[in-house]
Amino acid sequence: ANPWKIIGEHLIIAVLVIITTHYIGHVISMLLR
Repeated sequence: ANPWKIIGEHLIIAVLVIITTHYIGHVISMLLR
């Protein structure tokens, strides 16, 4: 088990979650305007 591979996967997931939540928040703010 390569620890760097696990860290990389966690970082990718974290970035995807941040981008997704930011995009969803942006869409919701536009819809509520």
